[in-house]
Amino acid sequence: MTDHVSLAARTPQPGPSAPGNERAAAYRSRSALALIVAGSAFLAAGAVGAGWGGISLHLHKASDYTAEALFVIGAVAMSAALAGLRRYAAGRTGSIGAVLAQAGLAAMAVGGVATIVTSDDRALGPVFIAGLLGSIVGVLLLAFALFRRGELARWTAPALALAWIAWPFATALLILPGLVLLAVAAAAARAQASPAAR
Repeated sequence: MTDHVSLAARTPQPGPSAPGNERAAAYRSRSALALIVAGSAFLAAGAVGAGWGGISLHLHKASDYTAEALFVIGAVAMSAALAGLRRYAAGRTGSIGAVLAQAGLAAMAVGGVATIVTSDDRALGPVFIAGLLGSIVGVLLLAFALFRRGELARWTAPALALAWIAWPFATALLILPGLVLLAVAAAAARAQASPAAR
């Protein structure tokens, strides 16, 4: 009897997981879902742009409105995803980059909604361009911080930066950040599933 008691005392008992760890895991899971939504929306917007020759300054065709609406969905989802993605980044650079990128994406989303409502891509003047520039600077800073910390696969940071710089040259190139965001979601899921490997 004494041996059984002593053995039970020596056997480690599983304790409840820390609430902070559970919250962090849930936060990262939501971020991964937002990355998937953003990647899918940008991928679809790029495909629409490639199939119908891009979006004109004045929206006329159903494809113009479709691509613009998909872009708005992608921008909103990416902004939500960055709140979780910054947890994989190093220091203040990652936080500043995420906030800048989120502000830029918010401005572009607002500009996109105004474009859909007015059918004019220049409805809010420089708001979209200012948002685009802010998002580029923010994504570059965030990518640098992600690469520096190295918790995600190393290729994700330069791929994200290059894809976000490239897409403004043509609507069809939205396929690039779409694919990269889906890949980053997969990399984040792997990092979360096997933290001991890092």
